[in-house]
Amino acid sequence: MGSRFASGNPFRSVTIALAPAAALVLVGCGASGGGGRPDALTADGSAETSTGLTVNVLYHGETRAADLSKPATTEVNGLTFVRLSDVVRQAYPTLDLAKVAADFLGGDGFKPGSKANCATLIPVPGTRLAKGYISPETRNLAWDESLQYPGCMRVHDTAEIDLVGP
Repeated sequence: MGSRFASGNPFRSVTIALAPAAALVLVGCGASGGGGRPDALTADGSAETSTGLTVNVLYHGETRAADLSKPATTEVNGLTFVRLSDVVRQAYPTLDLAKVAADFLGGDGFKPGSKANCATLIPVPGTRLAKGYISPETRNLAWDESLQYPGCMRVHDTAEIDLVGP
């Protein structure tokens, strides 16, 4: 008995049919790997241009992209990170960190304040951002061990740093 599929494999036809659709999705999403929203601006107000992953820094309704490949790196537990304070200063160079506090948003929509163990830790005082780190390779957060932050503060694939304050 003959197969109704030319190759005899029904999955081959499905794969061929889905390949153009997948290409359209990637093109439509702007699969640049930049990690920032296309409407993000750099600190000088120009359109986002990045050589690495970016994280958006939101302050008073304005979003600016911070390129995680630009700040100096530091090693934490054998991994490479950049300080959150440096990332915020890249986006808002004249901002006084002592006057702001920060919340974080993961690429999957996770907010650490949504967990009971982290609700009282958010927003993080701006002065504490020097003890917080973000991976320029994964956008994962880490914190200085002296803070003794629970796991819910280690946001994965951080998409946005939301600053509040005057």
